[in-house]
Amino acid sequence: NQPGEQFQVPHFASALVSRWPFVLPNVNDSPLNYTDFQPLVRRIKPSLLVQLLCSLLLERRFIFIAKRLSTLCAVVQAFVACLYPLQ
Repeated sequence: NQPGEQFQVPHFASALVSRWPFVLPNVNDSPLNYTDFQPLVRRIKPSLLVQLLCSLLLERRFIFIAKRLSTLCAVVQAFVACLYPLQ
């Protein structure tokens, strides 16, 4: 498959899931290539990180607080990059 093409993943458990279209992203446009995840990993414990990612997937609201704006921006950008493949 080429980037931008739609495809379906065969799924036999549910007819609804088998009809969901997926689009193959262009790997060069991925924020995962240029995002620094160190600020996120250094400041948040792995168990809390998993809980936060699950809550973000459930579209819950968050308020991130940091002493420095650069730290806040880096952590939020890393979270957004983690969600990118799931758009």
